[in-house]
Amino acid sequence: SSQISVTLGFLVSNNVWVPTDQAHSNRFQGSQISIHGKLSARRDSATKIYVSNVDIDTIDNVERVFAISDLHTDNVSNLEWLKDLCSAKNINNDIGPNDVLIIAGDISHELSRLRETMCIIKENLKCQIFFVWGNHEAWIFGQEMDSLGIETSLQKIGMVEELCRELGVHTECKLVGSSNENPVFILPI
Repeated sequence: SSQISVTLGFLVSNNVWVPTDQAHSNRFQGSQISIHGKLSARRDSATKIYVSNVDIDTIDNVERVFAISDLHTDNVSNLEWLKDLCSAKNINNDIGPNDVLIIAGDISHELSRLRETMCIIKENLKCQIFFVWGNHEAWIFGQEMDSLGIETSLQKIGMVEELCRELGVHTECKLVGSSNENPVFILPI
């Protein structure tokens, strides 16, 4: 497990250096930084921040990170477009297990369509998937929501997160590409 913290806008990790621009590197040179009295960070040089006391999961061997949003697969033509795209040989051969796809919300207001969409992507692309829910995932109207007894957006988001866990879709912070020289933190919020 690696360690992480957010310090004054920097995403930092133990034994991982994060380059910053000159304005910030001079400002924090040699600083001791404390966050909520629990975490501490120190900056040794213009390019390194070290943080301790927070554990985070990692995904090794990630080479590339892709992002997409607003798939709106409630619309059948968007769902068909996604099926065609994901099953196309050029996409299938190009995206794979050493890649990450961040899906930034607004897939569907229906949990069944959200499941179908995630399954299409996961089964065809074989990559690591991160999901950040959007306003459509929080909507609670419709027959499906009534039949499931969903009364609040928070209750529904809990069900969205459970669905993602069940499908192996990440919804929590992870360090990806931790075996690379410059790994990346993905923090779905």
